[in-house]
Amino acid sequence: MPGATAMATTNAADLVIPTFHDVLGDIFAHGHTHYWLHGGRGSTKSSFISLAIVLLVVHFPYANAVVIRRFGNTLRDSVYQQVLWAISSLGLEAYFKAKLSPMEITYLPTGQRIVFRGADDPLKLKGIKFTEGHPAVIWFEELDQFDGIEAVRSILNSLRRGGDSFWIFYSYNPPRTMWSWVNVECLERQKRADTLVWRSSYLDVVESHPE
Repeated sequence: MPGATAMATTNAADLVIPTFHDVLGDIFAHGHTHYWLHGGRGSTKSSFISLAIVLLVVHFPYANAVVIRRFGNTLRDSVYQQVLWAISSLGLEAYFKAKLSPMEITYLPTGQRIVFRGADDPLKLKGIKFTEGHPAVIWFEELDQFDGIEAVRSILNSLRRGGDSFWIFYSYNPPRTMWSWVNVECLERQKRADTLVWRSSYLDVVESHPE
């Protein structure tokens, strides 16, 4: 429905656990550029990020999104379904159109897109182009599966073009070994003014939803 304005039928704050309420506020205030979210299974970090991405696309007409996993064959059953869940949960199905080849979701009022790519096909990543806006929102899911922070920086160098405002999300389950590159990088990120590091766990879910 080109020309229409999407209005979520559900309050986003009602869809996320309380520990993420301040993070959601920070995102829309653009308090940081990098959002480093880590936690174990059941911590709802990926659900939260998918909701944030949909809301950012709806509220900022220049914002397209790129969702990246290490391997392209893992996209369809994980982050792609997760973003579709977020759209449905917000009551915005009528405003989005999804397709699998290429794997992307289009926001119909403006033509903004949420695209899904694997880091194992760098040509497809470098070839991403948007007719409206720029890739303002980038999500690295299962960050610990990437080949290291230099590989992530290389992808960002390819994508961060065409605009000044960016929201970059990183999500992962912390590896057991403290010396994993992602754990070492997390410690460095805590010192940076442009980065918000946030930890969640299933206990946060249990606390707000004992059932």
